[in-house]
Amino acid sequence: MKEVTSQLLSLASMVLIPFIPNDTLRYIMIVFAPLSFAGHLAYHNTPDRRVARLDVCVKELNALFDTAAKECARDPRFMYEGGLKLAETNYAMSTLRSRAISIQYIPWKIYPYHLRAIMSSIEECRRKMEELQTLILLALEFARQQKYREDIEQRISALESVFPAESRERRRDKSSSKYLRA
Repeated sequence: MKEVTSQLLSLASMVLIPFIPNDTLRYIMIVFAPLSFAGHLAYHNTPDRRVARLDVCVKELNALFDTAAKECARDPRFMYEGGLKLAETNYAMSTLRSRAISIQYIPWKIYPYHLRAIMSSIEECRRKMEELQTLILLALEFARQQKYREDIEQRISALESVFPAESRERRRDKSSSKYLRA
């Protein structure tokens, strides 16, 4: 959110240009406003800034996986596969951090080649993180649905044991309503 606000502030000078009475100042602002906006975009899209934003996402992903691990303890396959993918993501982030640090000391002649490579790696890592987040959220929701389903079944069996006659009527109404919906 801070980025959007600061981008809008850097573009605010474009809105003020028609209200500048002096032509010389107006031309200076016409040149200065797009340059400041371009500089702002370049500054906020450097590899170390993008890696820092990804790092925050990785921390959130680790916290989400910890929550999912507590709720999905009955699914060992998810625990191992999700844990493996999370470990690979953490390793990729560590590699990206070291590459972002080392790119600062590369000569300018070869900088664009390394910049393109690290930016594509950052984007690939971001995509993998989104896929992993989706996988974790789906597993978490599936575990919750299972828990809710078990809770419903327990409540139905408790109702049937306490009120056996009414439960037969409820099952009959429920089965007839299934046919009405279809």
